[in-house]
Amino acid sequence: MSPAREARETRLDRRSLLKTTAAGTMVGLAGCSQVLGGGEEYPSEAITIVVPYAEGGGTDGYARIIQDPLSEELGVEVRINNIPGETPVTGLNELVTNPEDSYQLGMAGHLGLVGSALIFADWAPSELTMLGSVGSLAISCYGNAKYDWGGLNDMVERFNSGEFEQVASIGFGTPFHLVSLIARERADWNWEQWVSYEGAAPSVQAVAQDEVPFGVIASVVLRPHYQQDTEIDVIGTFADDGDPTMPEVETWSEAGLTSVNEVSTILMSVFGPPEMPDGHRDTIDEALQAIMETDAIAGAREETGLLIDSFATADELSEQVATLEEEIPETVDLDQYRDQ
Repeated sequence: MSPAREARETRLDRRSLLKTTAAGTMVGLAGCSQVLGGGEEYPSEAITIVVPYAEGGGTDGYARIIQDPLSEELGVEVRINNIPGETPVTGLNELVTNPEDSYQLGMAGHLGLVGSALIFADWAPSELTMLGSVGSLAISCYGNAKYDWGGLNDMVERFNSGEFEQVASIGFGTPFHLVSLIARERADWNWEQWVSYEGAAPSVQAVAQDEVPFGVIASVVLRPHYQQDTEIDVIGTFADDGDPTMPEVETWSEAGLTSVNEVSTILMSVFGPPEMPDGHRDTIDEALQAIMETDAIAGAREETGLLIDSFATADELSEQVATLEEEIPETVDLDQYRDQ
């Protein structure tokens, strides 16, 4: 058995144990609901959303966009707790170590959650209780404009010829790392070195200054360079449907390259602890969908240009995360990045 499969099966065994233990606990306490405050509405006190990144980043921005509308919908205060670390696992461990605390939620992109957990966590991403997504970010690639990029096929050919080897971005196990790894496997795109920077802006700056000729990052970061005369050329997007905010950018499928669509778009996702009761899960799921119809969210869409919407319900997000958790290790070997 490969180390990746053995590690994954260990996580799945742990997840099964958590679910079995939780089910037994619920049965054992069913007759004691009055003693434990049975009938108390949820939520009845402030909810905290753990953001496993520093304040001011993309995930933090989405969390703060939904903070007040969600508070109004639920009738309780919603707080943001930024817990940055070397990987998102640092912050999200708060949910895993407090598996029954429905008042502590988490927020991250679903691809980053899956990738970082598969590499760096001793728990499986699907152990968390998925509650729904509130935004969508396509992933695109770009290069220093002096290299006169001729589209995605030209980019792949130039890497394969040895002209280029490096890809600038952020971190191992990030959505950008995952899509690049899978695209390398499926499209025979032979990049060699992942050059990691502390944030999206420094990675784009590195490409603009030609420290690294090429990079992969969220499309939203590249919008200031779209159809503008800057040091950056937006070469293409990995999503089959492209990015509606940059409609002229070539897509991976338009270039005739093997699709990587399942890892091409980040869903900004909200999730709860492993043993969150179904009723609590449904309450947050419904609230997240409801706030998407509010004037506050409509205003945020217009002001920021971000794709803010309920792109996946709790059930849909759970299915996507479970599928990625199984399929990614079958496609790429993540073990080599654990010590990075």
